Amino acid sequence: MTLKEKIVDAAYELFGEKGYEKTSVAEIIDRAGASKGGFYHHFKSKEEILETISFNYVDQIRKHYDELLKDDKLSVVEKFMESFSNRMAMFKASFLSFILLSSLSIPSFFVNTFIDASILI
Repeated sequence: MTLKEKIVDAAYELFGEKGYEKTSVAEIIDRAGASKGGFYHHFKSKEEILETISFNYVDQIRKHYDELLKDDKLSVVEKFMESFSNRMAMFKASFLSFILLSSLSIPSFFVNTFIDASILI
């Protein structure tokens, strides 16, 4: 696992435990086992980590739908049903639901990312 991945994982865990607003960059650095320089080499801010997490989520959704669309074993109806059931399950278990259910203020880029991602779903 790269340092960048460790930082993202640490931030994700801390955001889940404490919320975005109550998590400090120092706590993320400590949890990731990184140095301050290592952190700022990969990220300009805590907000940029949240952006990375949200983009990773959108990318996972896109990959899932790409695989589903390429599956020749399923009919169009089966693909639709699979996409609908998976979409609901993914949303419930996703970081987006974590964000929406938590008590943090959502940065504007995240709202825009969510709106853009909803077009893909």
